Amino acid sequence: MKPYYEIAGLSKQAYHKEVKKIADKRDRTAYYIGLMDEARIMHPVIGLAKIYYLFEPEGIGRQAFEQLGTLMGYALEIKPTLTWKGNRIIPYQNLLSDKWFTDVNQIWVTDITYYKIADRYYYISMIMDLYMRKIIAHGVAHSLHAHHSVSLLKKTIKIHQPKPHQLIHHSDKGIQYTCNEYVDYLNKYKIAISMCNSVFENTSMERLNGIIKNDYLIHWNPKSFRQLNCFLDKAVKNYNNCPHGQLSMMSPNRYELNLKNVPLSQRTKLKVFTLKRNKNLIDPSQLQFSFDNLFVNQKGQPVSV
Repeated sequence: MKPYYEIAGLSKQAYHKEVKKIADKRDRTAYYIGLMDEARIMHPVIGLAKIYYLFEPEGIGRQAFEQLGTLMGYALEIKPTLTWKGNRIIPYQNLLSDKWFTDVNQIWVTDITYYKIADRYYYISMIMDLYMRKIIAHGVAHSLHAHHSVSLLKKTIKIHQPKPHQLIHHSDKGIQYTCNEYVDYLNKYKIAISMCNSVFENTSMERLNGIIKNDYLIHWNPKSFRQLNCFLDKAVKNYNNCPHGQLSMMSPNRYELNLKNVPLSQRTKLKVFTLKRNKNLIDPSQLQFSFDNLFVNQKGQPVSV
């Protein structure tokens, strides 16, 4: 072996030291991967940085640990961000505070969620009439482009024809709902614009997104965009005909029909949860809408917007 050591320019001791170093590195790598496996058993969606701080393994830094985990396929999948975040000033505030609703076409809520098929994300948009918990519009798109949301809004207004100054449109502050075309269309039909300041102020849509995806779509396992479209139609139809706990176990469709026989003064009053905030932050221009006394407070007295 001596001639080989001489060719490599190493002594026998240096050669064995290098072999041991390589073996030790392999052992450490296996050890670090073992930590990742152990952490994922306890916490299925824990990130690599948190795994590092959970065990604080010796002989490797956090960045190197994350790079190793990524190389070995342990990095978490990055899910698409649906809500715009940044310093853009959005003048619209939550208009739902201290309001009670007693009829359809008084409050529409909307949101976008995603659905993954293979390695592709698709985006589901829905609009719900919150008073009767009915999905009144839905659609699937290949992207988050705002024109999909605008198209859905136009279709919904055309079908349901809300009266001027009697409807609040409530959403998050995503770019789809704050773009000029969307806002201009709401203003054109004299629809008040309400936007939540927190996800807790649009929980009805967050819950609806979960129901449509987890109670229906996942079980039908759509394999293509076309199938997703068909299954979404089916899910919405089933949801609108399913007993709802907030509607005295009537389905949204049945509740809508039942409303025709119930005078406004005898209807169940709906109040939507909002976070308490400084009233000075409300955009004064949003307080100019008149709703013809269709909203009432808890005592049954008219409340203007």
